[in-house]
Formats: sequence, structure tokens, C-alpha cells
Amino acid sequence: MEEELLKNEQTEEPIMQVEGVEDSVEASDDTAQIGEIKISEDVVLTVAGIAVSEVKGVSVANSLTDGLVEKFVKKNYGRGLRIVMEDNHVSVDIHVIVEYGLKIPDIAWELQETVKKNIETMTNLICDKINIFVEGIHIEKEAKPESGEE
Repeated sequence: MEEELLKNEQTEEPIMQVEGVEDSVEASDDTAQIGEIKISEDVVLTVAGIAVSEVKGVSVANSLTDGLVEKFVKKNYGRGLRIVMEDNHVSVDIHVIVEYGLKIPDIAWELQETVKKNIETMTNLICDKINIFVEGIHIEKEAKPESGEE
């Protein structure tokens, strides 16, 4: 093999170049997969439910129909949380009750951002839609004084 000495233009240090050998190193194929990763709908629902609990003044709506529908529709897990998964895309429906006095649009936006961030960060799935359905307002009841404490 024939060797040719070159100098680095910036440092003037000699560089050895061998004819017939390329300097570049081929990058490994990042798209090559060893196997498949499948994330259960239950996992996505759990992540979404935890994200909802992180937002103050909001709780997931519970209704009597949730339990009945869950028995017949696979994608209705969790109370007030429903998802649709297609490939690596997710759509989430969240039915909530908001504390009285809070700005509903602000709470809905915070819920959407929190749920989207958590799902995308933890699962690497893409959240296409996060729909918020405000089912009611929770009004804090004042504690009634007991008759013997006056």
C-alpha cells in the first residue's frame, strides 16, 4: 500500500492517509430493529390517569355507565378515561370534574399539556388529540357544626 503524508490545515500536524482506504466511517443503521416494542393500552391509560392527578382542582369523572361500557368496549378502561391507539398514535378522551372557581379553559389546557407530555415522554407515542370533557363542577360543602359544640 502506498502512504501519503498530508498536513492538517489548522494544526499543521502530519496526517497519514493510506490510498484505497476511506476516512469516513459508515454510521450504523439506526432503523434496524432487534425486535418489536408494544405498549399496552392499560399502560397509556395509567400514564394519562396519573397525569390528570398532577393537575390541581381536577378529578376524573365517575359515572354509572363507565362500568357497564367497560364490559363491552375494550378501549374504555379507567373511570372517565378512554383512548384510541393506532400504530404509534394515540387519542385520549378525558372526562373530568373541575373545582368551583377555577377557569375551565385554563384547566383544560393544563390537562392537555400535562397528559401529552407524560404520554409522549414515557411511551414515545404521538398524541394526536387530547379531548377534555368537563362533566361537572365540584362545590366544596361547608362543614356543619355539630349541635353539641356550640
